[in-house]
Amino acid sequence: MDIIYIIWFAPLFLFLFALFYFIVVRKNEFEKRLDIFYPYRQLPQKREAYMQKVSKYNHIMFALFLLPFFILVYVLFKENYQEISKANTSFSNENLMILLATLLPLFVCYYIIFYIQKRSKKAKHMLLEQMSDTDFELLLKLRDNLSFPYKYDPPFVLCNNHLYIFLFHTIKEIDPTQIISVKWYSNRHRLIVRIRDPKVTVLSISKSALPIFLQIVEQYTKLNLLTDQKNK
Repeated sequence: MDIIYIIWFAPLFLFLFALFYFIVVRKNEFEKRLDIFYPYRQLPQKREAYMQKVSKYNHIMFALFLLPFFILVYVLFKENYQEISKANTSFSNENLMILLATLLPLFVCYYIIFYIQKRSKKAKHMLLEQMSDTDFELLLKLRDNLSFPYKYDPPFVLCNNHLYIFLFHTIKEIDPTQIISVKWYSNRHRLIVRIRDPKVTVLSISKSALPIFLQIVEQYTKLNLLTDQKNK
C-alpha cells in the first residue's frame, strides 16, 4: 500500500517542488534587489494611503484563500475521527499517510500564496518610494480602471522609465524602449498580452487596462498600438 501511495502522490509533490523553486527560490535581478530593500523612509500621505489599501486588500484575499483550506482540514479530520470512533481503533498508518499527503500540499500552497502577496506588497512599496508624481498619477488612473479583485493588484507598474510586470511566479523589470512588438487577443473576460523585448513576456490584463498599457509602450517606442487597437 505504501508504494501505491508513493506512486499516486509523487507527481503532485514533484509539481509543488518545481512550483516552489520557480516562485520562491529562483530570482531575477529585480527580485534580488527587492530582497535587500528595506523601507527606510515614510511615504507621502497619498502613497501611504495607497499602501494601506494594498494591505487591506491582501488581508481580504488571503482570508478568502484560507477559508476553503480550513473547511477542507475540518472535513478531513472529522471524517477520519468518525471512522476511528466507529471502529474503536487508533489512527492507522494508512489514515496518517492520507492526512499528510493531503495537508502537506495545502500547506505548501498556503506558503506560496503568502510569499507572493508579501513579495508583491514589498515591491509596490519600493516602487512607490522611487516613482515620480506622474508615475503615481498613472498608477491611480490604472487602479480606477480595474475591477475589485485587481484594484490594488495591478498587472503592471511604470516607475522611472521602467515597466514592472507582476506575474504569478515572478516580477519582471522591462525597459520599454526595448519593446519591439506587442500583440494581444481576447480570452473570455480578459486579454492575453504578448510582449517581445526581445524576450517574450505574457501577461493577462483587463480590457479597461489595455489602453493604459499601450499608451505607456507608445511613449517609449515607435509602435502605433492605440491605432491598431481601434482597428481591431
